Amino acid sequence: MQAVDKGMEIKKFLSTDKVLGYLENEVDDAAKALGVFSIDSQIWEDENSPRNGFLGYAMQQETDFQSFSMDNEEVYDRPETRILVTEFLELMDQIRYSTGITQLYANTKSNSFFPEESPLFWMHYNNALITSSIASDRIRDFAIVGVLEQTSRHYAGKYYIVPFQDIEKYLKDLCAKKELGGITEELMRQYAKDVEALPKHAEDIARLRKKRNSIVHDLSTRSAKELKQRVELPQNQSKDSSTNRNCRLNETRHFSVTEVEKRMLEQKTRIMKELGKSMDELKQWYLLLEKVGDLVFQAEYMISKWKNANQA
Repeated sequence: MQAVDKGMEIKKFLSTDKVLGYLENEVDDAAKALGVFSIDSQIWEDENSPRNGFLGYAMQQETDFQSFSMDNEEVYDRPETRILVTEFLELMDQIRYSTGITQLYANTKSNSFFPEESPLFWMHYNNALITSSIASDRIRDFAIVGVLEQTSRHYAGKYYIVPFQDIEKYLKDLCAKKELGGITEELMRQYAKDVEALPKHAEDIARLRKKRNSIVHDLSTRSAKELKQRVELPQNQSKDSSTNRNCRLNETRHFSVTEVEKRMLEQKTRIMKELGKSMDELKQWYLLLEKVGDLVFQAEYMISKWKNANQA
């Protein structure tokens, strides 16, 4: 009876809900330790004040944001732009989770980590890269459709940053107009100053998009080569007597083990260094997307409101 009770206790402890709950907490802690936080948790200082750097996200959540003198006007809203916003925000959540679990796996395996021996690590790492690329596409699509009111086909074949350059020009041209449709001139000029960084942020994202395919390939290729090298023993080419040959073979094997240990240590040091760099790049990509999203969402809000006021 006691054995049954013990077994039941073990089964209860290892229930799916408990395992997943524990994993989610650990992944969340790993992501936070890396400096990757959920967007939702950062938007508001309090119920009325958005945190610096998240004004655009606040605008997406609150249609009556007091600083913009809404005057009960309807916010410019089209279904396709809302879909892109939802997709972008959900993808950002997925990036954060994949990055967190990748970091958690690397931390757990830090004493015995070799990429070719860690398929689960690479699965989550690759997923973070792929999802970052998709999220990059979504915020660019939103810039084209939601802000510039163009079709994706209009920008087909153009470099990634072109729509963001057009938004910067659009805001500067708008600042030159006297009538800003309920948006204060001071606020618009301040935003136009902030949006000057948008093309540079987009350029950095474009660089990471190009690099994403080479990161895993370079690490995996070099690791596979070194794996082969560390298991191959130097061949004894001497033609001495059988006794001497056996003695030297034993010496060679002993020497090879030392060399293997040295190579493994050097390889581990290099891998962990490059791994840290790669995790930093994942974090940088996430933070860039976070910033670009905020600026583009602000642009959509202010340009849309100006259009509504002046086309009425």
